[in-house]
Amino acid sequence: MSVQFTLTDVNKANQQEVIDVVVEDVKDVNSNKISKTTTEDVAFIDTTLPEAISAEVVGNDTIKVKFSEPLLSSTVQKGAFSVNDGKLYVKSVSALNNNTEVNVVIYSKLTDGTVKIQAKNSLTDCAGFSVLNKSFELDVVEDKDVPEIVDYKDAKPGEVTLIFNEDIEQLDASTAKYYHTNTNNTVNSATVQNGKELKLVFTTNPLPEGTAYVYIEKEVISDLWDNKNVKLQYKVEVTVDELAPELDKLEVKSEKQIKLTFDEDVTDVTKSDFDVLDGDGKEVNIRRVTVSGKEVTIDFYDNLSGVYTIVIEGIKDNSDNTIAKTTQEFKVDDLTAPDFASFEAKLYNAGAADQKIKVDFKEKMATDGKYSVLDLENYKVGSYSLAKLDCDVTIVAVNDGKSVEITIPSKVDDSDDGVDLTAADDITLARVADAAGNYTQALASTNGQINVVSAGNVTVSKVEATGTK
Repeated sequence: MSVQFTLTDVNKANQQEVIDVVVEDVKDVNSNKISKTTTEDVAFIDTTLPEAISAEVVGNDTIKVKFSEPLLSSTVQKGAFSVNDGKLYVKSVSALNNNTEVNVVIYSKLTDGTVKIQAKNSLTDCAGFSVLNKSFELDVVEDKDVPEIVDYKDAKPGEVTLIFNEDIEQLDASTAKYYHTNTNNTVNSATVQNGKELKLVFTTNPLPEGTAYVYIEKEVISDLWDNKNVKLQYKVEVTVDELAPELDKLEVKSEKQIKLTFDEDVTDVTKSDFDVLDGDGKEVNIRRVTVSGKEVTIDFYDNLSGVYTIVIEGIKDNSDNTIAKTTQEFKVDDLTAPDFASFEAKLYNAGAADQKIKVDFKEKMATDGKYSVLDLENYKVGSYSLAKLDCDVTIVAVNDGKSVEITIPSKVDDSDDGVDLTAADDITLARVADAAGNYTQALASTNGQINVVSAGNVTVSKVEATGTK
């Protein structure tokens, strides 16, 4: 019913800083989602000095020191601890359990008797308060018992975390050494975390729902006294997942990429599971879909701009529950300026009736205002300024504003004032803007930058009867 979250050192709030905390998308156990809730003016005030509250010998070369609150990561250094007044050298330190514990490893092996450890005031909490210098004198009693599993947490088809009775280290991370049910169901990974925990990930061979048995081969882990495990078996109850995955969040990362976040890990994800439609209902081509746990990233071939709709269906979770057909609208702001070099022009019916040029801009362009693509004053074809020709030149937007067609009468169309064009007549174009208001960086295209090519001919290569009709 409560959540503690810790900001990274880089993003931590300043002492006495006042911020707003926003909570959204959190669900209860019945999948009812909380309304977006903002708690205003949360003051980050810490007036309590951190303390070293206890210490214990947890291995033949390791002492664990526990603190009253999380320490600032950057201050957890070897020099912050002294063992036997500096007579035993510190080899390494590692922070555990949200930086509230530190394992201090020394070079020497401890022997039966006592050992003294001091936590120094160079250690600070996240508010910058120093730990009061404190020393602990500890009895060293050799532990000869092998590590045992005493509990587990987060048991679901894709993973389970086993909890040991003492801190452990991994001697062999080979996936074949960890499995469930039988040796065919090996893990994808096994990693030690927070000292006593071993997280097993079963992505390829999910745990069965209900009762499952997890196995660890002998001598693949040890405690910090070098006692190796016997072969371990532990019974876990895997939560039955009958809820289909749901889309939690859609983020526009760039004009060519969006990221979807679901409420659980998803599988069986392909491009065919998504239809992305523009404002006119036309399908947008997806280039690539990548999956990482709950997150799905979709990349597109072309820049998006405007309002789009994504339709999702077919995606499953690790328990084979299929998502309900989901539709979400999203908006992509066009931030990229159009580029003269990307424009293409094609000449149709050169020197013949109905002579025209089609210019393709590759994106929706402005059709009114100062930098409109429909302004003939912006165009020069070869040596001809289109706005100054005496013949009846017309220009219209086509392809949803992504192209224009310019009809320029030839001598056949207008024997007095028409002009005959050739593919050698490149276009010089003054500054134009896209529909989002981004305009070309240069004031005009350079000579030959917008090359005009002749339209090819459609030819019939083959005729054959395919039926009686």
